[in-house]
Amino acid sequence: ESVRYLGHIFSSEGVKVDPERVKAIEGLKAPESKKELQSLLGMLNFLRPFISNLSELTSSLRGLLKDNVVFEWLPCHDDALVNIKKVLANSPTLVSFDTNKEITIQADASQHGLGCCLMQEFKPVSYGSRSLTNTEKNFAQIEKEFLSIVFATLKFHNYIY
Repeated sequence: ESVRYLGHIFSSEGVKVDPERVKAIEGLKAPESKKELQSLLGMLNFLRPFISNLSELTSSLRGLLKDNVVFEWLPCHDDALVNIKKVLANSPTLVSFDTNKEITIQADASQHGLGCCLMQEFKPVSYGSRSLTNTEKNFAQIEKEFLSIVFATLKFHNYIY
């Protein structure tokens, strides 16, 4: 048995994104303005716990929101949107956190962002990600990797302390 609440489906298996919400996002057309793009990114941000490396996936889209950038939707933005929709359609069920089970935290860094995942028994409990600042983008890769560990520790501190 499951319960649908605020765009999520709760069951004994865990929490997953409501398929109706996924369909609605899959049906969205490319935004035609910065305002529409902000709305889309806000919708995706609501689903952030279910989407691995969301900040990396949305990096090119967020670039269109900068003050000094003219909004021009290009094929690379279409590709990013298609990829986000694909990842969302395949988003996993997040298991409920169990204080009696061992936890694993995975963390990674890329050129544009940091990503992490809290897991129990190889199943995701939650995902986290954020973009790198301009200063952080200049860090050596090993420094970015360490930064991702710090980010993951802060992101999931309620679970690990």
